[in-house]
Amino acid sequence: MSSWFSRVEQEHEAGNLTATQYLVLCELGRRLEGGELRIRQEELAAHARCTVRTVQHTLQAARRLGLVEWTSVGKFNRYHLGVSR
Repeated sequence: MSSWFSRVEQEHEAGNLTATQYLVLCELGRRLEGGELRIRQEELAAHARCTVRTVQHTLQAARRLGLVEWTSVGKFNRYHLGVSR
């Protein structure tokens, strides 16, 4: 398990991420580690069985925690995982 996944788990255990947010971020990390470049929020929502709005809130929370950054590339976002803190 990478240090990023460990950090996500720590934030979840500390109560900084809900169970759904944890699922969304684990799916995001799994896809990025697998080399996927175009990840749609709708796909993350479907996997975590939540709404796109929940995915958006999750990404904002993850950004505040230093877990994720992104840049817009056309209709997609390019996500970058971080482990700061």
